[in-house]
Order: sequence, then C-alpha cells, then structure tokens
Amino acid sequence: MLPVKTLIKRIRRVVHDTDAITYDDDEILAVVNQGVRYIRRTIADNRPEMLAGEVITGMVKAGERSIELPYRPMLLIYVRAGSEVASSEETYSSDKIYHNWNLIYHNKTKICSKQTIVKYRTRRIQEANISQIYGDMDREGEPEVYYLTGDKTVNFYPLPRADMCYDILAVEDMDDLTINDSTPLLNEYDDLLVEYANVRLSVENEYDVSADSQIMSTIQSQILRLLHIPPTGVTVQGYWGANLEQYGKPRRRMW
Repeated sequence: MLPVKTLIKRIRRVVHDTDAITYDDDEILAVVNQGVRYIRRTIADNRPEMLAGEVITGMVKAGERSIELPYRPMLLIYVRAGSEVASSEETYSSDKIYHNWNLIYHNKTKICSKQTIVKYRTRRIQEANISQIYGDMDREGEPEVYYLTGDKTVNFYPLPRADMCYDILAVEDMDDLTINDSTPLLNEYDDLLVEYANVRLSVENEYDVSADSQIMSTIQSQILRLLHIPPTGVTVQGYWGANLEQYGKPRRRMW
C-alpha cells in the first residue's frame, strides 16, 4: 500500500512531468483509479477470493424473502444457505458454596441449567435472474437459487419454510481513491499502476499508440504471475472496460 501522493510523484517521473506542466493531480488520480479497477477486474476474473472480505453470516426467518448486505458487492463469490439439521439440549452444572461463619460449615448447592444447541448445514445455491423464475414467487420450500435486487439485496427462491442460516462471501465495490488515501492493493501492484498510468497518459497525449496493446498485454501478464496463474492466452480485452456481469457464472436453468 503506497500513499497516492507518492504514487503520483512516481508517475510524473515516468511521464517526464515532474514540474506538473502537462498533467494536474486530478488527471493523474483519475487514471490511477482506472488502473486500480483494471487490476481488480483481472483479479476478480481469476482469483476473486483475494479481494474478498470476511464471510457475511446471519439468519433468515421462515417466510422471509430477502436480506440486505452491509455493503455494495462488486460480485458475490458464493451464497450458502441451509436450515436446521439437528438440535440438542445440554445440561450444565455449577456449584455454589454458602458460607456461614457463625456455624462454621459450608452448605454446597448444585445448580443446573439447560442450553439448546442448534446445528445448521449450509449448501451452495446458484444465482438466477429474476426473469428466469416462472413459479409462484411466494412459494415456500428449500431455497434453490438467489437473485439480486437493487445494490445490495439478496433474495431467496423459494422462500424458506423454516428458519435458515446463510454464509455469503463477497467482494466489496470500490470507492475512488482520493489524494490523501493509500493504494488498496499489494505493493507489487503499485509498479503496475505506474506502468498503466504511463500507457493511458501517453495515449491521451497521442504518443506511440501502436505500443499500447503490447504494453497492456505485458501488464496483464505480470498481474497473472502475481496471482500464480500461467499467463497463457493473454489478451488486452478489458483494457477499456470489461463485462462485469458474468464473472464465472455457470449456465442457468429456468425455475
């Protein structure tokens, strides 16, 4: 993680603009944010778990349709859900000792308490588009799929017929960096941000556009190496933008 101010100074040296004549800080910062998103998209395509936060856990009551995530997800890596599979009661005991110093004896009393232990077994459920669901939206059963509405609402179908627990692993959406922030990626990626900014600023300045594709391919290869993925079949598709809607999604059936 590198302070953005330091990163901008490095970029200025590479693009020969140390006197801040050609580019102002806002222009460079905008390109840095584009570079961070480009790297994050590449990671999300190949190793999304490296961007994930803590697993989101909770309970859904019987008949409830949806839950709201604590943040806007860039993508959901998995959604797992399940209902109660076993419950048991365990008895705990403790001793209380009553002291009566006048009579000089100890009266020991055993106190028992019961605690109910409920166990849930979760399974992974697939994502579906709401337009693919043709059944009764109020049908209850064991949820088979989930679908998203709005920025961060996860809906289950069918509705759970019993209380259900869930585990969700997600990648949080990125907020643009400001001049006072630090880069959100590992230090090794900061060098790639400098190279990315050099390419983008040079293209905007009409400098050797023909070298753009080769340099971007090299940057993507370096990202894949950092992810421990052989950089075979590397293309620069996604340099100007990528389809963010189909990250690793299997083909969907109709419900």
